[in-house]
Amino acid sequence: EAAALLARLGQDEPVIDQQRRMVSVAVDPAVKVPEIVRAFDSSGIGVDDVMRRSSTLDDVFLTLTGAPAVERDPEEVAA
Repeated sequence: EAAALLARLGQDEPVIDQQRRMVSVAVDPAVKVPEIVRAFDSSGIGVDDVMRRSSTLDDVFLTLTGAPAVERDPEEVAA
């Protein structure tokens, strides 16, 4: 139910982590946390925690290129 609600608010398909009992989704920056909380409340879906995380440069790179940034071995870079 939480994933279906977040699918309506998000920009992508929600990601469900069964082990951690967590659902996450990318949302438009205009969507504020109180709006998300109100949506859950009005739907009768209980929530333990709501967190908003800003995109990292790696997130942006992955979105633009479709590939994760390549991490280099620190010893390789120093050589």
